[in-house]
Amino acid sequence: MVVDAASPHGSWVVVCQAREDTNGDGVIDVRVGPRGELGGDHMQPYLIVGKGTGRPIDELVAVDPMGRWLVLREDGRLLLVDTTGGDPLDLDALGVDSRSDSTPYAQHRSISFDGAGTQLAYIRSAGGKSDIVVRSLADGSERVVDPGPGKIWRATLDTTGNWVVIQMITQDTSGNGRLGWPVPEAERLPHRCAGPLPRYAAWQDRGDQPVTLVARASGGRAKLMTSLVAPLRDRLLVRLPGGEIYVRSWKGKRVRFGDGTCLGHLVHADVDRELALFACQQEEGRPLLELRGPGYRRELGVEVAGQEVQVWPTSTPRLVAVYPGQDALLVDFETRGTIGLQPRDRVLLVDGPRALVRRGDSLVLIDVEAAQEQPLAALPRPIVDVRRQPPVVVVSPFVVDVRQGKVLGQESHRPLAVTAEGHVLVALGREQDADALAVGPLQWRTPRPVSETRP
Repeated sequence: MVVDAASPHGSWVVVCQAREDTNGDGVIDVRVGPRGELGGDHMQPYLIVGKGTGRPIDELVAVDPMGRWLVLREDGRLLLVDTTGGDPLDLDALGVDSRSDSTPYAQHRSISFDGAGTQLAYIRSAGGKSDIVVRSLADGSERVVDPGPGKIWRATLDTTGNWVVIQMITQDTSGNGRLGWPVPEAERLPHRCAGPLPRYAAWQDRGDQPVTLVARASGGRAKLMTSLVAPLRDRLLVRLPGGEIYVRSWKGKRVRFGDGTCLGHLVHADVDRELALFACQQEEGRPLLELRGPGYRRELGVEVAGQEVQVWPTSTPRLVAVYPGQDALLVDFETRGTIGLQPRDRVLLVDGPRALVRRGDSLVLIDVEAAQEQPLAALPRPIVDVRRQPPVVVVSPFVVDVRQGKVLGQESHRPLAVTAEGHVLVALGREQDADALAVGPLQWRTPRPVSETRP
């Protein structure tokens, strides 16, 4: 089996498991190929709420960040499921466009939750026209966003729940006489029920190029926003063609976001503090880090590698780790300062003013408010498994609560998931590695004190 997803608090698990000899070779087995492909018997997804063997589903489509709401495909229908109880809602009956695309490791093109798990957005198709619906999960009320003419490729509700960002196909840029997505349609999300080795697909010169539109999640007509960098809480971060960066209101009022130009990619945006970290291109050398805000700009004097993918804010941590070469750096969005780390340090998790760092063969807790570094544990080699569910992280065999700043205990089995309370999901039959999948039964376990061992 493969654990596809797990509740942040351990109340449910989705596993992909072979339970029948579907290829007729006399054994139930799934093999991992040299390129990460799975062979052998068919893997069926199961939703397990609480104990037991669970119920078969077709596909897990989306999970709200709080872990209460799921969107899954069952018997060909797309359902919204409240894992705390109640009947599922049939989204197909509401006209959802449930088609997937082949974008690797991206969320579903049509389904998205906000960061608080209070709203769901989905693309709806009816009568040859498509729009976006934003649904309140508390009372079921819905608002409609009109994207205008064209074909919707992707629609995403941002983490604050205030904005819907739409990737729209409005022109036949490929010249083939029709509007088409820039990636192929897929039967399901390509990263679901996948093996332990990540796999990627790529396409060249396929389909049409999208444009970006933005709408308020409260409904109404979307606006063309080709200059969008990222949505903030109440405003939008935009970049003009010359490289000047602004925050703008929905009505169009603009405030300069730091003096001067910046052509480059967004590293991190803090939606509450309205600060953003950019890697700005230079005439010579690699991009230079800058911290910017309304009327504020600070060059950090650190060069980083460039990248093509723009990163949208999904949370608002105080500390953000960046890695210019072999060095490591923490940017403190509360004080607007930086904390230099040792070469080759790797930040595993941040929570408030604390950061858990892997330093060689050791775990070190850094508290920027207290200006202290505390060694927590010596790590065995090789270091293989890291699982995160803030504020807890498992760095085998240790389970660490970064918020409390302490080691909760240790777990000798390889972790498949961890809860925010520190319980670790393990496979008791056989542990997963790069060559073989885990064999159940599965069990949530409380970590033992570091001085104790457990078979």
